Amino acid sequence: ETDLSGEVWVVPPDEEGGKSLADRVVGALGSGATVRTAADVAGTDGSEAEIVALGNVHNNDLMRRLGMEFYLWTDHYFPGGDGYEVRTIHNPFGSGRNVVHLGASTPDGAARAVDAFVDILDEDGPRPGRINHVVSDRIPKEPPSGNQVRENISRITESIALSGGQGPLRQMVQNGLMYYLTGHNGYGEMFREEFLFFIDLVEE
Repeated sequence: ETDLSGEVWVVPPDEEGGKSLADRVVGALGSGATVRTAADVAGTDGSEAEIVALGNVHNNDLMRRLGMEFYLWTDHYFPGGDGYEVRTIHNPFGSGRNVVHLGASTPDGAARAVDAFVDILDEDGPRPGRINHVVSDRIPKEPPSGNQVRENISRITESIALSGGQGPLRQMVQNGLMYYLTGHNGYGEMFREEFLFFIDLVEE
């Protein structure tokens, strides 16, 4: 759970229009929220407040830091166009507090991310659960079907058992990345089952 009912720092992108988007988020969150620049929070250990970060690794230094630590992948390519991401990042600073990531490649995408986040707050209140909502032309429109999930698990686990080579392991990791990027549970199931199979094989 991400508790946004107390002190929240809203960190906008360093570009025209960023501050107004942050102000809209502050208005939706209430009196405990304030706008902070990325420079203000550059050295934070995350213990003082929950954080809502807007933008991408090119226009927000906090998001660049999180990107360098592989917590997010938002840049000029992904989600691309007017696509956007709304995600919760669990405890990235080890302080027990989370980050809400409103990611976008463009100002139009950032505005859509804010719209979606405000809708989530309206529906779920200031303590939303895990969020992994993505709109992007860079990812498949439809999740894998049940048959596709089962076939993928069977193919990859068989390949791992036969060779243990990098090919099937890379496909397994790709499924994990696709789960992060899309939020589709089918990719998560494929990665989990394939990874657990690999662990069992190594332990044997």
